[in-house]
Amino acid sequence: DKKATASAPAVSATENLAEKQKKEEIDQLQGASSVNDLLSALELPKPTVEDKPPESAPTPTETKAPEAPKPPVLTLQQRVAEFDLAPKIIPTYEKATQTVSLQTYSDNEDEQDIPIMSSSEPREEKPKEPLKASEGSSKRENKEEQEELSAVEIQRILYSQELAEFLDDASRVTQRAMLINNKFDVLANYKGEVGDDQEGSDHKISLQNTLADERWTKNRAITSLNWSPKFAELFLTSYSENTSSAQESDGVVLVWTVENLLEKPEFIFNCQSPVLTAQFPKFQPNIILGGTYSGQLVLWDTRAKSTPVQRSPLSSTGHTHPVYCLDVVGTQNAHNLVSVSTDGTLCAWTLSNLSQPIEQIHLQTPPIDGRSAKYSSPAATCLAFEEGQVNQFYIGTEEGAVYHGARHGSTRGLTERFRRAPTAKKDLSQNDTPIDFNFSGHCAPITGLDFHNVDGNIDLSPYFLTSSLDWSVKLWNKRLTDRPVCTFQYGSSCVYDTKWSKTHPGLFATGDGDGYLNLWNIGNDVEVPALQEKVSSHSINKLSWSNDSRKILVGDAVGSVYLYDVGEMST
Repeated sequence: DKKATASAPAVSATENLAEKQKKEEIDQLQGASSVNDLLSALELPKPTVEDKPPESAPTPTETKAPEAPKPPVLTLQQRVAEFDLAPKIIPTYEKATQTVSLQTYSDNEDEQDIPIMSSSEPREEKPKEPLKASEGSSKRENKEEQEELSAVEIQRILYSQELAEFLDDASRVTQRAMLINNKFDVLANYKGEVGDDQEGSDHKISLQNTLADERWTKNRAITSLNWSPKFAELFLTSYSENTSSAQESDGVVLVWTVENLLEKPEFIFNCQSPVLTAQFPKFQPNIILGGTYSGQLVLWDTRAKSTPVQRSPLSSTGHTHPVYCLDVVGTQNAHNLVSVSTDGTLCAWTLSNLSQPIEQIHLQTPPIDGRSAKYSSPAATCLAFEEGQVNQFYIGTEEGAVYHGARHGSTRGLTERFRRAPTAKKDLSQNDTPIDFNFSGHCAPITGLDFHNVDGNIDLSPYFLTSSLDWSVKLWNKRLTDRPVCTFQYGSSCVYDTKWSKTHPGLFATGDGDGYLNLWNIGNDVEVPALQEKVSSHSINKLSWSNDSRKILVGDAVGSVYLYDVGEMST
């Protein structure tokens, strides 16, 4: 019992020491600031040899007291290894990697696609294998599709109308680009020295081009000339029938360019009857209107075939006699086609429907001073509207008279007649007989009628010109119906056409039967023309000024068209 009592304090002291060491270790663990400090705090010192007490061999006679149990010792093993781990890459996907989208190209060539980064960190660019695979598959599919075409399909494509039209348009553009003329004079003298070629240049015109086609224009007379209101270099010509060949079409309309780089017309239109007049409508420049010898009105479309896309009927509802004149009047949103035939019938049409006129008037010759005229129905050869007018019109007739009429109102029809006042008693009619031709403005059929359309400080719109086969050209004022303002006569040949300049208020042109082009400037002289140019050995049938009046077209009786540059005379 004494030994047990003596060993009890030793055990309690050992336990107290062990608890104290544990508390110290816990305090050190709480005060450790890093993992290394924690590990160093937990590491216990290894016992050395010197600390171990010397062992004594037990004697058999000595009784050894039982030793107290030792407290558990905490041991830790630390292993530190270094690894280089790459940062985790978060894959990002674009729409192009999943679906193949069609690329759209903008008109601006400077615009380029700029990639937008989704984050501020640089992203590693990787090849878009799915897109390449899709491209490869699409190429293979296209190749397979191309290989699937049979010989019959290839022949069908080669002889298709679409391919022929594409090649025709592409060849025209290519030829224009290759054959375009140099518009600058390489021999021009920029030093300002006056040469012999500049003397009298104010009264010289130059021939720029001659347009004719061996097949379509040979042995045909020019019946009308008209410039395109949209394209300044485009104009049309209409032709009569070819008397030497019965196999060709009777009516032909050709569309030319000024330069004629292709040396052939741009468009060729034909019909079964000779075309007496043709023009581009000013509100629809892609179509061409024509009046024929049979009385039909025809409409061609430059986007369609060469034959007319619309025709008027050959019946009493339209014209049954030759149509020498027509015009389009109105505005962009409301315009009509007005035509007059030689039987005295005036019709108004809509361009969308030529099957029936919307208006028809049978013109009757008005009496003069209470006396009846020689002809009851005038045979109209010319038609003109004053600028901006849709109701009041003027016609020239085969009898040599000029009439004023109206389409609407109480005075519908012909109302007034322009005539030359009698000069002697023999000109007056006797015993109620028809009035003599001498009361007419001209004593032969009228071939041309044109109103003055030049803007200026003085209103000259009431004045108009008429040409006739009686060798003369007369200037009229619509407010004076009893006499012409002035008569121009130079030479002894019939005058087939006359046209006012569109920019010069006093300049007009005439073409006669001797093949002369006469330019008159009434501001300088009314007796002789300012310029006379021999154009052709045949008669001059038609004239037409360009929109800027710098050029003038001259058409003769054998199908040739001459393009002249007027120069400074037009200003």
